Amino acid sequence: MAYKVSNTLTTTNGNTYANVDEWMRDHGPCGTQSPLVIDGSLTLLNSTTVRCVKVFASQADHESLKASKVSQGRTIEYAVSDISKETI
Repeated sequence: MAYKVSNTLTTTNGNTYANVDEWMRDHGPCGTQSPLVIDGSLTLLNSTTVRCVKVFASQADHESLKASKVSQGRTIEYAVSDISKETI
């Protein structure tokens, strides 16, 4: 069974964005293009916020992606909220 993670990302760097491409220039793809993600998308909700949806083959793949971000010591400039996780 697949594992879907959805959340809201709100920038904390003071910038505003007219589209997802502008968001990605500052924040990257936010995991949506990871080899562990079988389907991922970013949708602009307003000038400071995107909805990030990632579908993994398993919950273990999601946990692996999270662990790799921590081990790389990445600094993010956005707040994460409205987290939804579900087996689909």
